[in-house]
Amino acid sequence: MQGKTISDKILRELASAEMVCDGTLTLDRPIRGHSADSYRSSSAASIPSPSASPSTATGEPLTPSALGELHALLMGTSTSEWSPAWRYQALEFTQERSTPYGLIQHHGGSCGVMAAVQALLVRRMLYPLDGRAAVPIGQLRAGPARSEDNETAAEAAALAAVIEARNTSLIDALCDLLMPTQIGIGDGRSGNTIGSSIKIVLCTKDSLPTLRGLPAALVCHTLPAARPALKAFLSSRLAAFTRPGGSGVALFVYSLLLTRGLDAIRSEMDCSSSPLIDRRGYCSQELVNSLCIGRAVSNVFDGERSLRGDGDTTDALTLRGLNGRAPVGLLCLAESIGHYEVGDYYKHPWSPIWLCYMESHYTVVFSPTPVASGDELVPTGSAAPALQPVSYTHLTRRRRG
Repeated sequence: MQGKTISDKILRELASAEMVCDGTLTLDRPIRGHSADSYRSSSAASIPSPSASPSTATGEPLTPSALGELHALLMGTSTSEWSPAWRYQALEFTQERSTPYGLIQHHGGSCGVMAAVQALLVRRMLYPLDGRAAVPIGQLRAGPARSEDNETAAEAAALAAVIEARNTSLIDALCDLLMPTQIGIGDGRSGNTIGSSIKIVLCTKDSLPTLRGLPAALVCHTLPAARPALKAFLSSRLAAFTRPGGSGVALFVYSLLLTRGLDAIRSEMDCSSSPLIDRRGYCSQELVNSLCIGRAVSNVFDGERSLRGDGDTTDALTLRGLNGRAPVGLLCLAESIGHYEVGDYYKHPWSPIWLCYMESHYTVVFSPTPVASGDELVPTGSAAPALQPVSYTHLTRRRRG
């Protein structure tokens, strides 16, 4: 695979560039080096338009015991509280004209979740499932200085198209994350299948209250594991996740964990007692992997590795990584100094979109122009494409996390 070559070039460019917060950065030159099959998409069937009524969902209060189990997995104890940085973070779009597809993060902590949602959102804009034309992200001019007065007619048309498509693309991305095996997020193991139902947690208040008032404010809706029903339900409730000042990110994390199953998630982790959000409020690798590949494994290398003591042939500790290519990739700056190892499955994803972990913050790097149409992003036998990557960071200020 050529993944190491292209990933090294992307990280060198990012490390030497001045990042534009809440905006885009176009790297200086095209990045070459992927083989002809670099961006071949997973074989996802076209998804029909939603026809199910939102009334197919049933809602029940989330019990204190269920909430306690969720918080124990998320933050280490059943009595842990959401920090304000998480409690008031929604899946909210920026108002920047150069990046209308971008989610905006107000405080550090939730960037791992937001970057994964952002990457899948961009994927569904550039490579829709239902035969729609790709959204013209590549026609937007990068940089924070863009205004209505200095944009061309083509840029204005692209802006209108992105704004019109972004909610639908966000819904598609959330469906992808909640039903991973239907669109190729699953990495080849049977353990990343979903059950017979989808769980969506909503809040009866504008944002999550403190722990004492949480059980009375949360309702868990159960839907059949069918994409049309899920898409229809999310379409009718999207404001619950996108409302500025709301708790859309936390509600989505609740929904993801309950849909996957808490025991199933623990069984995929190297250490089942580790929280998914650490004491600083940062996302663990298990939480990011659960979003990106549909499994809460603890590592980013390829395959599995066994650790044994000297002369010990029993009681080996198995460290689990990826068992197949991911739909979107992941790169880490710390790998360049030997502190991390990212496998080819993450470096060489199905789509030319990567999460980049830079010190303590995730950004998203992607090729804003689809490299091909149809089921294969690069047709077999074609020349390796030249990519002009764009980096997007969703923090509103120069804060990390």
